[in-house]
Parts: sequence; C-alpha cells; structure tokens
Amino acid sequence: MAADFVSQRALSSSHAGTLTLWDLNHAECVRRLEGHSGDVCCVAADFVSQRALSGSVDHKLKLWDLDCAVCVDT
Repeated sequence: MAADFVSQRALSSSHAGTLTLWDLNHAECVRRLEGHSGDVCCVAADFVSQRALSGSVDHKLKLWDLDCAVCVDT
C-alpha cells in the first residue's frame, strides 16, 4: 500500500490483480485499476505526478496514470 496524507489518497493492491485508489477523507473507493493477471504484491505511488508502479506475480511491472485509471506502460 502507498498513502499520501497531504492529498488524503491511498493506493492498495489485491490478490485479484487490481489496485484500488482510496479517498481517505471519506473512506471510499475512488477507482479501480485492472490489468494484472495475477496477485499484485507491491505498489508505489507519486500522488503529485499521479503515477503509480505495481508489480505482480504475473512477472510484470505496470506504470499507471491515476487520473485516467489506465496502464501507460508494461
């Protein structure tokens, strides 16, 4: 999980191959990012640039645009 308490956002990973972007002020899901075919085991995020990097047991790293909720590179 990655969290930024200034922007009140967090990004969590799952065994379902997804990432979830959270609004910490309201404790609710903002969006889900889908694209891995296996468990996501690590995540890092830069909430200023709105980019995140995830790693999965599918042996892939993915670079995400958090604004658009899309994978921009694998």
